[in-house]
Amino acid sequence: MCVEKLKTEFHFPYISFCKSGAQCFAEIFKRINYNDYDEVIVPITLCYSVIKEIIKAKLIPIFADIDENFQISINEIKKAITGKTKAIIYVNQYGYLQNYKSIHFKNKKNK
Repeated sequence: MCVEKLKTEFHFPYISFCKSGAQCFAEIFKRINYNDYDEVIVPITLCYSVIKEIIKAKLIPIFADIDENFQISINEIKKAITGKTKAIIYVNQYGYLQNYKSIHFKNKKNK
């Protein structure tokens, strides 16, 4: 009942309650549109339980190095993006916030 009320109130087609971040990503991967062996860019410091969910979803984790603030490096993200990239997972490690507005994504179909 609570889930249906939230769906209606916030106009979300899906709502899931998760007990962990890894379970949350498992639910996300069930709902996003991707092909097997598409890529997900992740920081080299991402916890194994999330990497495991990426692999279980038949996606390929692409590891990007971190910067001096222990955040995934924007330059490394830009280098890692390919036509098979479907997602980027980043963590604001140790409370540092990264300026992700500097990453611009272009739909490969709209060249």
